[in-house]
Amino acid sequence: MTRDYSYTSNSYNALMRCPASLGSKTNIAKPHLDRWIYLKDAIEEWLYNDALDDTSINQARSKYANDLDPVQTKICDDLFETFRAIYPKTVGMSMSREYPPLPRSEARDLSEDEKIILSSWVQFEVDYGDKRETIKLRTGREAMDNLDLAILALQKDTNETNIEINLTRGTVEELPLIDGASEILNDSFEQVQKYLNLKKKETIPGKHCNLCDRPSICGQYREIDGKKISNKDRSLYLTKTDLMKLETCSRQAAWKFLYGIPRDVNEEEVIPNYGDIFHAYTQKIINEFDNPLSSMGVNKFSEIISEESEEIKVKLLETYSSLVEQMSSYNNVQLKATEFPLGFTILSNPPQRKTEDETFDENIAVTFMGMADIVGRINNNTPVVVELKTGKERAIHQHEASLYALGASQATNEKEVVVLHVYMRPGSSKITERLYREKELNKAKEYFVTKSMEISNWDQKDTLSPSYNPGSWCEYCSYETRCLDSRK
Repeated sequence: MTRDYSYTSNSYNALMRCPASLGSKTNIAKPHLDRWIYLKDAIEEWLYNDALDDTSINQARSKYANDLDPVQTKICDDLFETFRAIYPKTVGMSMSREYPPLPRSEARDLSEDEKIILSSWVQFEVDYGDKRETIKLRTGREAMDNLDLAILALQKDTNETNIEINLTRGTVEELPLIDGASEILNDSFEQVQKYLNLKKKETIPGKHCNLCDRPSICGQYREIDGKKISNKDRSLYLTKTDLMKLETCSRQAAWKFLYGIPRDVNEEEVIPNYGDIFHAYTQKIINEFDNPLSSMGVNKFSEIISEESEEIKVKLLETYSSLVEQMSSYNNVQLKATEFPLGFTILSNPPQRKTEDETFDENIAVTFMGMADIVGRINNNTPVVVELKTGKERAIHQHEASLYALGASQATNEKEVVVLHVYMRPGSSKITERLYREKELNKAKEYFVTKSMEISNWDQKDTLSPSYNPGSWCEYCSYETRCLDSRK
């Protein structure tokens, strides 16, 4: 029997980021993907339906309107309306009855009975008699992956047009015949073969962990009490930023990390702010220079920022000099790494939940993770986490410190951790030092257990189950309009 190793572009990119990302998966909540499936089914129903348009629209809406809450129903309504506007039914148009369409696939033999298959799925095939359109339905903002483009280009028939319909952007575009498609495929096959030959699938954690289906069971973010997590347990994943938002408003945090609710407005690409620029240069010098927190380090820093504008250079150098000055009293600090992921998982069993149709009695694994600016050792080899702040000190940084302390304790098996927040504002620079021993670590743990129970009680199918908390922060919230509408 031939054994096939099959990957889509998503699973291929996952294993390229982290070889441990593929394997047994947890039952991770992904309401935004559920919405996409509902929407796809509605579009399919509408395209197939030969009834009067109002009738076909109502029948199509029933695919999601009966199962989704009002907020998610409105999202699907808007996207469905966009699809009908940019891709209307026309005379001579007919849907392929082969549904779902077969994936476009390229294969390479590994041996007589083994092969690698790389695939790209299309959602719809529309026939116009002498030609055919294959449709990739998308709602994401990012550009389509080159591997997808390469596969579709190589699989394209002469009478076939591959198009992308992006409902977030409201665009219909023919997919380009990407240059070097064969080379992209060959390189991808070689990378998969290297992956398959690995004796050990190394875990490579990072910001991409929030894209993974198994953050609570890969071993990087261990359960805080050593509990075993099953792939049947429902998993949720929060970043440090999500945690900060959670302290302000549960709904704001949940709509981002759990439900994937679209922002009120289409925001332009985020321009890196001063803090981002400073962190990038600081990361570079710490990783590349042996003694960054010295006068020589300041000189080296001045060199690497030479291409910035004079105004920015002055500010960057002033900030870095402040960092060196503040850290001068810690001459026993050994810096080991920058942008280092620290986190942990909490497994809980919340009270049984009942909905109109189902009763839930399940364990919930909540993973908390943050990217520490700098990690190292201090004093008698005590783990130290250093966070660099170009803004003012905030009370919420206490919870950030607690996350890092628990994460560092988990990663090192040490029962003492130091967290330093270095504030580098001109005229008011300072260091806030927090020492976590058994008492402080237990108090931090209690806080995160409380938060995980709160999160576990949310209904993953109901965007209105997390509570909202009105305040001055609403003015800057990406969901302000949608949230206000839902309170009626």
